[in-house]
Amino acid sequence: MTTRQRLLAAFAALNVLILVVGWFMLVSPQLDKASAASGQAQTVQDQIAALANAKPVPVKQPTIHTADLYALETALPSQEDQPDLLFQLDQLAQASDVEILSLSPQTGVATTTNYTIQPINLSLGGTYFHLTQFLRSLRRLVAKHHGHLIAHGPLFAVTAVALTPGASGEGTAKNEEIATVSMAAYYYGVVGSAVPPAPPATDTTTTDTTASGG
Repeated sequence: MTTRQRLLAAFAALNVLILVVGWFMLVSPQLDKASAASGQAQTVQDQIAALANAKPVPVKQPTIHTADLYALETALPSQEDQPDLLFQLDQLAQASDVEILSLSPQTGVATTTNYTIQPINLSLGGTYFHLTQFLRSLRRLVAKHHGHLIAHGPLFAVTAVALTPGASGEGTAKNEEIATVSMAAYYYGVVGSAVPPAPPATDTTTTDTTASGG
């Protein structure tokens, strides 16, 4: 073998060695990474397909009882409305066949439990039967039925009733009586010119630490 042939053979062997080393150091690791990435891509595609084919789970919305909210607003108005209050009482009086002789709303007083009580002085004329019917209808404006609030008007509370025979000149017949009613209307929150609740009392008791000398 000539010197030239030996050089060509050595050069060829060197090229083969470079190719083998390049394969193991560069190409093979990249192929492994490509294979792993292909597997991950296939996994992601499988997950996407599973999500696309899955049936959506319905989200249950909370039930809002609109009727209960409306009844609560009717029973405990959040705004003072004197004309509507007078209208409610006048409607009850007409339905009970009694006459409102006088009506005097007083200044409301707010409570610490976030509602306002407005006292009302009411004078009615009518027979005993009709007067008691009016008071019964007044009490039935707000009621509870099978756990649900039923409100046909604002909440009133009667605190006192005094009956006296009707006298001539008061617009009542001989068999009619005069009912003097102390009652209260209720509102949610502090409304109108209601007096705010008094702040809680604080203990102002002091202790005398001065020691008496002998």
